[in-house]
Amino acid sequence: MDNNNTSYGGAEGFRRFGSPENAARRKKFYYIFSFASLISLIALLFAPLCEIDIVDENILHKVTAAGCFEALNSENKAVSSFAALQLMALLMIIAVMLISGALMMKMMLTSRTERSMHKQTKRIVILDLVFVAAYTAMTALIAPLNSMLGGLSNVSISIFPLAIVTVSSLGFALLSSAISFSKEKDSDEEGFDSEELDEITQKRRRLFYARTEMYCCAIATALISVMALLSNIVTVNFTSALFNLPSVVISGKDLLLESSTINGEGKQLLGYIVFALFSVTAVLLYLSTVSFITRSASFDKISVSTVGICSAATLAIGLLGKYYDIVQHVNDGMIAEILSGYSTNISLYEYEVVSNSIYFFIASVAIISFIFFRRTYTKIQLLSTEIATLESAKLTYGQRAPRRKPASAAASTVTTAGGIMSAGQNPDPCPAFTVIDGQVEEYDRQLMQRRKAFFADPSLPNLVDFIVQYARDSEQHLFYTRESIAEFIAGLGTTRLSILQGMSGTGKTSLPKIVAEALYSVCDIVEVESSWRDKHELLGYYNEFSKTYTPKKFTEALYRATLNPEVVTFIVLDEMNLSRIEYYFSDFLSLMEHAPDKRELKLLNTPLVRVSEEGEEEYFGLHYGHTIKIPENVWFIGTANRDESTYDISDKVYDRAHTMNFDRRAAKVKYYNDPTEPRYVSVAALNKLFDDAKKKFDFSIEQYPVIAEAEKLLAPYNISFGNRIAKQIESFVKVYTSCFTVNENVIRDGLEIILLSKVVRKLELKNVDDKEALAADFAGLGLSRCSEFILSLKED
Repeated sequence: MDNNNTSYGGAEGFRRFGSPENAARRKKFYYIFSFASLISLIALLFAPLCEIDIVDENILHKVTAAGCFEALNSENKAVSSFAALQLMALLMIIAVMLISGALMMKMMLTSRTERSMHKQTKRIVILDLVFVAAYTAMTALIAPLNSMLGGLSNVSISIFPLAIVTVSSLGFALLSSAISFSKEKDSDEEGFDSEELDEITQKRRRLFYARTEMYCCAIATALISVMALLSNIVTVNFTSALFNLPSVVISGKDLLLESSTINGEGKQLLGYIVFALFSVTAVLLYLSTVSFITRSASFDKISVSTVGICSAATLAIGLLGKYYDIVQHVNDGMIAEILSGYSTNISLYEYEVVSNSIYFFIASVAIISFIFFRRTYTKIQLLSTEIATLESAKLTYGQRAPRRKPASAAASTVTTAGGIMSAGQNPDPCPAFTVIDGQVEEYDRQLMQRRKAFFADPSLPNLVDFIVQYARDSEQHLFYTRESIAEFIAGLGTTRLSILQGMSGTGKTSLPKIVAEALYSVCDIVEVESSWRDKHELLGYYNEFSKTYTPKKFTEALYRATLNPEVVTFIVLDEMNLSRIEYYFSDFLSLMEHAPDKRELKLLNTPLVRVSEEGEEEYFGLHYGHTIKIPENVWFIGTANRDESTYDISDKVYDRAHTMNFDRRAAKVKYYNDPTEPRYVSVAALNKLFDDAKKKFDFSIEQYPVIAEAEKLLAPYNISFGNRIAKQIESFVKVYTSCFTVNENVIRDGLEIILLSKVVRKLELKNVDDKEALAADFAGLGLSRCSEFILSLKED
């Protein structure tokens, strides 16, 4: 265990400091960080806003917030002109001090728990840090702005308050990291067995090394940017036969420190650019450090942003210097602008402009190349996904097999919910579930095997491309287009029920099978029979005489899925419209309207408990002995033929399902490679891809008037849709579009696919008098698929 504590860079002392027994010690630090933040506000009162060069008295007068009353009463116009600014600064500082003080008093008087103190300290530190940083940035701009307006003032920045609050915030971040680290390790010891703990410890160690590598790259890139910004941007060398003229060097350091005395618009603009790039670099450097210390989930994005933006800043200042090098002798006026304030007149001498600042960018490119070839960012994302998957599995597997024993397991009779069961009676009311429960260890072994084949760099486009290629190279050599796979994947991200309908032999059943095979998942086929009239044909029967429950194939598949909560599971209802779907599947249609944690089905009224020599044991996948939950890892897929032997699918089913239509035979695959190995995508990883697509891609049906126009065309046929379908349309388009490079054509394709599937297909049950005119109207809206479908409708 000691090895685990130190294996990925964390010291045992760091863990102990974050443990609950050291809460009293940590409370002292909450007070220290809060008081330090308050001291930084007090220091702002005396920090100079700028300096006034009083020529008559030959002194530099510092303008501070605390000196506002002196300025109000001063007879010197230069001093009194800043009185309003000083008073405004004083009022802002006092207001923030009062808020911080109130939060600190609340923490001291009412915070009884460490959690409450942590929350209040976090508010104080963030508030003071943001205000002090903004105030410091304001002081850097006051003097240059005043100079542009004709006043006399110099920049005088005091970084002392900013340094105090920055150190305080970093210390608080380190304290928060110690607490989360201790909780994480304690949770691991309680939730994992030794083998699982070793696996997750190794992955966390690798994640720590990858994060450290990425952080070092971000810091190096930021430091290169700082050096480029402070270095000599432009050097002007003069040539004269009579005089030995010194070179004029314009450096970022001088531009920052002497910004108030800069003359000339060109040089002032250059100074502002350097200041802006320097400020951005400093902020990114701070964010990268805090996110690394706290092990934030956003660290990878922040660090990559730091590398990219700081490299861009280095390139910008390098190109700016190189620009002056290129335009020399072509635009003497521009060179003269940046030399404003120097005594040398370029019109009288030969000169040469040299800039070497672009070479700093080469070092940034080297770091970017290092990240690219090392795949550091990809490693962080992949390991984070794997660890999240392991942790989610821990929560399930740690609670998966509760066992309860009676007070006296040696009694000759056992009382169950079903009555008094005498010795010699059947002790197992559901042998099928017992067999599945006995395979739990095998499921765990298979899960460990799956995790070794994790899908590297999982993204929706990569997922689609891999499935298309996997199907092509499989033994069946199946052909599916990227659009078909993307539509199927988007359907999974939209609803838990998909219907694949069309002609026989077009690959309807093969699609979920090959997708499950490619993603190292599970696909169970349940053949629907025409004789099914109620849910018991799907779920199973309880025999009152033998006190036994006989589950059907569907229920066994659902039960296995509850014991494999990390593995994506497709339960395929083959030929689902051989019987009326509402007869046997109505309960599941209703369950889809519930929240995920409320989707449960009562299989029978009598609780099932098996009895062994050790006493009573619950079935692992049942709640209360009679209820099974529909887990998050299950999707229902229905295949449907459309001929005289099948029933029409009602609107109730269509409205809750995503429908794919297979109207033509798939093309034959001519070119393929050797079969590839499947790649495992867990439920957590797949759901994260769906959630990210829905959050990141902005799409609303109100943005596309074509939907409202289509509704108008369908209104005479009493076809419309409600909020449920509107939500499904938005979800589908977001996921479908994210499977490709986003552009307007892809968005419209996804929109038309779901519009045809959910709305326009209802015309099949309507009498369309003039289908040519209606098809032309849809074609006029740019909905060619809908137009072709309307033309294919039968006259009757």
